Amino acid sequence: MSGDLELMPATKRRIGVDLTPMHRGGVNGGVKPLILQSLSILAEQLKSEAVFVFFTNSATHREVRKLASAGDELVCVVTSDREELPCPVIAPVRESIGDGEDLMLPIRLGIEVLYCPFGAVTFASPGIPTVACIVDLIHLDYPMSLTGAEIAYREAYLKETMEVSDSLNCISRHVAGRVRESFPDFEGTIFHTYNAIQNRFSHVPESEEELSIENYFFFPANFWPHKNHEVLLIAYQLYSARLEEDAWDLVLTGESGERQTEMQELAAAMMISDRVHFPGFVAESFLKKIWSQCSCLVFPSLHEGFGIPLLEAMHFGKPVISSNSCCLPEVGGDACLYVDPTKPIELAGAMESIHRDMSLRERLVKNGVQRLGEFTISCEIEKLNEALMTAKPRAQWQKGIYGDGWIGEDALLSIPERSGRWRLAINVSGRNIPTFLSVFCSGNSFGTHEIPVWDQREIVIWMRDPAGVLNIHVADPCRLSEKDKRLLGARLLSVTLKSESGETVDLFKL
Repeated sequence: MSGDLELMPATKRRIGVDLTPMHRGGVNGGVKPLILQSLSILAEQLKSEAVFVFFTNSATHREVRKLASAGDELVCVVTSDREELPCPVIAPVRESIGDGEDLMLPIRLGIEVLYCPFGAVTFASPGIPTVACIVDLIHLDYPMSLTGAEIAYREAYLKETMEVSDSLNCISRHVAGRVRESFPDFEGTIFHTYNAIQNRFSHVPESEEELSIENYFFFPANFWPHKNHEVLLIAYQLYSARLEEDAWDLVLTGESGERQTEMQELAAAMMISDRVHFPGFVAESFLKKIWSQCSCLVFPSLHEGFGIPLLEAMHFGKPVISSNSCCLPEVGGDACLYVDPTKPIELAGAMESIHRDMSLRERLVKNGVQRLGEFTISCEIEKLNEALMTAKPRAQWQKGIYGDGWIGEDALLSIPERSGRWRLAINVSGRNIPTFLSVFCSGNSFGTHEIPVWDQREIVIWMRDPAGVLNIHVADPCRLSEKDKRLLGARLLSVTLKSESGETVDLFKL
């Protein structure tokens, strides 16, 4: 027998990843390719330490499948009759259909930390640490670009994100600073990782599709109001009027839709539509060709969380005209010609300067090559790696309890880590039929208790070194009246921990 001890492999950490907000095509903008490449690198870095459980929707389930390795799981929790549902498979990658309304799903799946790259914490669970990504605070910084419904949605999900997250992954120092300013009560950690995915085209074959133009400015962006296409078109009209036949063309890619149609109509009204091209959302291979053949990136955005195209332009050796707003100078450094994005005359002048001044173009390209050295995706993902592998539950919160104290089949409450012997008291009232209530703490059963019709009871349980999550489970929840559509099981009045020395921790109080 060898003198060296052979260590058994440690159990891999189960990381849940919520990809349910991911859409087909380019609807998610630059966030989607960022997330996909980041997860691919993260999986490679953690292949010996973690397995991934991907929560998916039926529209993009197949795309997510490409990320999974042996031992990983895909759980389709958002389904549509219009989409083909995945067939349950066991190996090498387990695939299944899950109930998105099941509060116990993350616990049943053994999730040890939840990563929410799109920000929303839909599947967060008390007792399971959550790391959420924040890409911007556009609803606070540029609300006029959003509808009232969009602002309300962002406010609601960010409020919940701040309440339940243990760590926030921002995509620039600028965003991290804005989060600290806007949510000063957040007590978790905040860190930033740059979106250094400029090398994603390295292994993409170049399309045989052609653009029948030679020199052109390029702006890759969905046609969202904050991308500032209107000012760009005005600036381009001014520029092309000065340069006339020598003017470079303008190429605008992005997800097709109502806003693209409006921009096409605006270009026609300005009599520049013969020089402004709208290829729509293009495949990666064609996008690579557009990048390789363009003359300059023009990026007049009013608001960004990062600005991936700046690094992509540097990667392809292209000069950059950039907005001087928000995080863009943080990303571009001295490799961009900056303009005020609200001033079309200034933007038109920058376009003319780039066109006429070869030495300016060469200087920006040279600076861009040097600038790229500061952005390495593997180094950025190592920060996320560390956050996911070391995350611990911070926030004390609950899930599955209505505002009036009623619960359905399950209620979850986080239990702060404590040492010693503690008394757990659950004060609860029943309903119009006998209620059978079971109590679990971090998977351990503490019995089932009967509550007579409309009776009020205190259930007392003694615990040693409590920690984790408390699950209160009610058998057979039902509707109590025709007016109330909820399925209800019992009504919590309070849940309290009390130590033998008299210290009290309120987990819930109505």
